[in-house]
Amino acid sequence: MVLMLLTAVTFAQEAKPDKQPKIIVATPLVVTVGTPVKLTLRGLFLDEITEVKLGETKLEIASKGKTAVPQNYDAKRVGDTQAELSISLPPETATGMLKLVATSPHGTSQYDIAVARPDELIVEKEPNDGFKTAQPIVIGKTIVGTIHDPRNVDLFSFEGMAGEKLTIRVQAAQLGSLLDPFLTLYDENGQIVTGSDDVDGRDPRLEIELKKTARYYVLLQDANDSGGPHFCYLLKIDRKS
Repeated sequence: MVLMLLTAVTFAQEAKPDKQPKIIVATPLVVTVGTPVKLTLRGLFLDEITEVKLGETKLEIASKGKTAVPQNYDAKRVGDTQAELSISLPPETATGMLKLVATSPHGTSQYDIAVARPDELIVEKEPNDGFKTAQPIVIGKTIVGTIHDPRNVDLFSFEGMAGEKLTIRVQAAQLGSLLDPFLTLYDENGQIVTGSDDVDGRDPRLEIELKKTARYYVLLQDANDSGGPHFCYLLKIDRKS
């Protein structure tokens, strides 16, 4: 499967839009099969939902209620309620896109989320906010991460070959994440090679041919120096044919 070809969030339209639930983002952005997952939904009127389904699987609603709105953000855009869900998909579950549907007495909301095997993913690990602590990653796998705090950055390293053509892509805002990501590529000496912002909507994408064989560093940060549990992202480096 190609995890980085995720579709945008879509919402069902029901008869009572005044209090209709709306899923803005689901964290993490990918659900893995064969392992228990705590999934957090953020959006509007999610404190009134009574049922959530992922495909044909009914999920346990562990908690729901109001949640804080980050400073300088509009509650209508980023949501002011959340629901925490428990899910455990059997290992034989097919990977790909599944529809997450939340229902309340006032309507439903739908959100497309990816389902993947654990070996397709790399989970971002802290601390990784400096060159000395940069997290090594593998080209071709999807990194699932979060900018946890204001002014936090995530730094990753990989081995690149001279003449290698790469695409470095981030998906965040287009999936409902509160993150406004900015991407910077550094060489082994900590010098900026190039950067990207607002290519796929508010999400960055780099297309580059490497000049030399070396270790490279990818830095991801929020353009507004914000952060929090819903400032989540998917990052993937692919070789171009």
